[in-house]
Amino acid sequence: MPEPVRAQPPDYYYRAYTQMHHPAHWFHKRRLGFLASLVPNDSVVLDAGCGSGVLAWLLTQKGCLVTGVDYDAARLEFAQQICLESAFVLGDLRQLNLSRQFDVVICADVLEHFSEQERPVVVTNLVRHLKHDGLLILSFPSLAYCALEPLWWLARRFLFRYRWWDDQPKHHRVEPSIITDCTAVRDGAICLGLVHYSVIRRLKS
Repeated sequence: MPEPVRAQPPDYYYRAYTQMHHPAHWFHKRRLGFLASLVPNDSVVLDAGCGSGVLAWLLTQKGCLVTGVDYDAARLEFAQQICLESAFVLGDLRQLNLSRQFDVVICADVLEHFSEQERPVVVTNLVRHLKHDGLLILSFPSLAYCALEPLWWLARRFLFRYRWWDDQPKHHRVEPSIITDCTAVRDGAICLGLVHYSVIRRLKS
């Protein structure tokens, strides 16, 4: 009998972050905690591709006012349960237009799910929602993660008894790109080099 391919449980990342016995606890606690540390306290934040809202939950603990956007209604419903003070919007980042701007726009481990042709559209939309002198924070799997991903598929089959739950069975590599009217502030890798991150400031006009 073939193994089922299931949707990712809406509470997966919350459990991974909060439960020490979870197989991916160290990775996601380090990843999400570090990304939250890059956001200044009391910022007005757009969490683009917010998923189940764990990052929004961490940011509200820093006094941030967070708006989250995701295409998955079940994840947004869970996000609203753990983060009552935040606003969550069902939407597609390729067509994003909230008619407002934010101090910080963060897009954590989302860009790799779009095709090479779609990514510039998504990034342009993110920058459009950023105030001048605001910060765009991006993270995505590194080359090392992409190389090791087949091993994670096998581990996932053993740990969770099904093949995968992402939108796609393989992440796309994210190539560095030049964003007009912006300048890089910080760039590096975390989680033993498995996650790459960039902090980009939108220049004042």
